[in-house]
Amino acid sequence: MYRMTKPGRRLLAADFDPSRRPLPLHPGGQRMRRAAATVGPLEELAATAGYQIESTGQLPLLRYVLTTRPEHQARP
Repeated sequence: MYRMTKPGRRLLAADFDPSRRPLPLHPGGQRMRRAAATVGPLEELAATAGYQIESTGQLPLLRYVLTTRPEHQARP
C-alpha cells in the first residue's frame, strides 16, 4: 500500500475490533475475531510501513487508523 499511496496522501485502514464480542448471527464472527487479534494494533502496522498516524478510533464493530504518507521520506 505504501508504494501505491502518493506522498502527502491519506490512507484509512479498518479492521474488525478483536475486543468486541462477535455478532451471534454472523457465521464467520469467531474466525474474523481471531484473525483481527493476530494482526495486532493498526497504529503499529501503519507506523512500521512508514505512515504518519493522524488519528485512530473505534466504532461498534471496527477499529480504524487514518494515516498520511510523508512528503519526503524513504520507506523504512
